[in-house]
Amino acid sequence: MRQTQKPVTVRFPMGDYLDITTEAEAQNTTSADIVRKAWKSYQENKNIVLKLAHLERRLLLNTFEICSATIGLSPDERKNAAKQINNSFGKEVLK
Repeated sequence: MRQTQKPVTVRFPMGDYLDITTEAEAQNTTSADIVRKAWKSYQENKNIVLKLAHLERRLLLNTFEICSATIGLSPDERKNAAKQINNSFGKEVLK
C-alpha cells in the first residue's frame, strides 16, 4: 500500500507555538492545519518570486529595445550597450 501522508515533527520556540495554537483556535482548526497552510503559502510565494523575476527580465528587455530603437542604435552599438548593462548587473540580463 502506498503511503499518502507522512508525519513531521517540528520544534518551535514557545512564543511561536502559542501563536500557532491561538491562530488554530481562532480558525477552529488544528495546529497541523496551520502549519500545512503555511507550507502551501511558502510554495506559492516561491512561484510568485519566479514569475516576478521573469516579468522583470521581460520588462528590462522591452525597455532596452524601446530605448535602443528610440535613439537609433546600430546593431553593434546595441550589442555594446547590452554588454555594458550586463556588466553593471553582474549577470546576463540582455542578449
